Amino acid sequence: MRRTSARHARHATWIAPALLLAACGEVGGAATPDEPPAASGEIAPWCDDVEPLQVVFPDDVAPPSTTGEPDDEGHLAGSPQDPMAWTADVEAWGQGEAAESYAGMWLVDGRRMAVAFTGDVDYWAQELHELFHPGFGIAVAENTQAELLAVQDEIFDNEMPQDGWDGDEPPPGTIVTSGQGVVTNRTSVGVFAPDDARLAELSERYGAHLLCFEDRDVPQRFGG
Repeated sequence: MRRTSARHARHATWIAPALLLAACGEVGGAATPDEPPAASGEIAPWCDDVEPLQVVFPDDVAPPSTTGEPDDEGHLAGSPQDPMAWTADVEAWGQGEAAESYAGMWLVDGRRMAVAFTGDVDYWAQELHELFHPGFGIAVAENTQAELLAVQDEIFDNEMPQDGWDGDEPPPGTIVTSGQGVVTNRTSVGVFAPDDARLAELSERYGAHLLCFEDRDVPQRFGG
C-alpha cells in the first residue's frame, strides 16, 4: 500500500496554488503529448508512476526572469534575479486568452520557466515568446488546466465528505485529498484504503486520463 501524509484542501496542489509552479521538471527530448485518453474500463495510474511532461527549450536563449518592473508596454523587464515574478502575468494570459489550450506553467531546475499547451502549440508558443520572453520552454500536454480544475471541483462536490466522518477513520475508498499536478498534467486524487473496484469506478466516472491516484493515510480531521 502506498501511504503518505495528507491534508484536506479543495484545491490542494503539489505546487504553489496561486502560481501553479513545480520545483522539478524533465528537460530534453521532443515535446510529445502524455498518454492518449483512457479507454472505458481503464484505471488511472498512481501519481508516482506518471511520466512528467517533456520540455523543449529554445536554443541559445537565456531563461526568462525578471525584476518585477514593467516596461513601457506593461510587460515585465528581464533580469537574472527573480524568475518566479513572471508567473502572475503568464498565468493571467494563459487562463484568459489561451485558456482553450493552456495547461499550466512551472519552474524547471530552479531557474527556467516552462509552459504547457494542449493544441495549436506552435501558435501559442509564438504568442508566449513574443508577449513575454523567447526563452520559455514549451511542453505538449493532453489536458488543459481548465479541464483539470473542473474535474477537481466535481470530485470535491460529489465525493469528498464535507462534514468529516464518524469514528477515527473514513470508510475505505473515501477521497480525502485532491490536487493539481502541472508537471504530471493530472488531477491527483488521494483515496483512503482504496481497492481496485473503487479506483476503477472513479476512473470511469471522471476520466482515467484526467486523474492519478494516491493511497492516503487519514489526514488531520476536518469538518464535523
